[in-house]
Amino acid sequence: MIPERLCPHCATISQTAGEFCPHCGKAFSKRQRFSKRARIAIVAILAFLLLGGVGAGVALKLHHDEQVEAQHKAALVVARAKRLEKERTEAAEREAKTNSEREATEAKVSKEKERKVSEVELEKSVETYAKKLVSEGTLEESILGVSCTPVSGGSSTELGPSSGTFSCIAITKYEAGGEESGTHFSATIDFAKGTYSYRLGD
Repeated sequence: MIPERLCPHCATISQTAGEFCPHCGKAFSKRQRFSKRARIAIVAILAFLLLGGVGAGVALKLHHDEQVEAQHKAALVVARAKRLEKERTEAAEREAKTNSEREATEAKVSKEKERKVSEVELEKSVETYAKKLVSEGTLEESILGVSCTPVSGGSSTELGPSSGTFSCIAITKYEAGGEESGTHFSATIDFAKGTYSYRLGD
């Protein structure tokens, strides 16, 4: 059943289901208007919401900036740790290299000294033998000393080969200009075994 409705504008009673008066065309119900206090409250609420949104945005921005700053500081700490570790590694490598070079030099000097001692012992042994030959009458002239010179192979200045041959002279006379004359011996030193041998003649 279609209800009867009273138009608040023209006071006409109409039987209609619509929301507008068929006589004057205006709406049956008046639009509800907010009071001044209600409007102020709405504006205040909207302002509060707006400020709240701005505040939240600012808070999020600050939080983001703090995270970025924290990440930057962490990256700096990691980079510094890596740099220090690299410096320590390079320093250790330099020290190891220096130690290795020093050990190699010390080993070389030690080896040269050992070989020089063997050469000196060879000269002394040849000199003792030559003087014995003089006392036996095999050699006639007195022995003033012995000098041995490397011919081939290793020596105190040539550390590669483990053995070397030497030409030795049992000095009987010093010539003008510092030259030496005497009886010749040939000798061999085995530096690896620490032994030597010699014989009269070249």
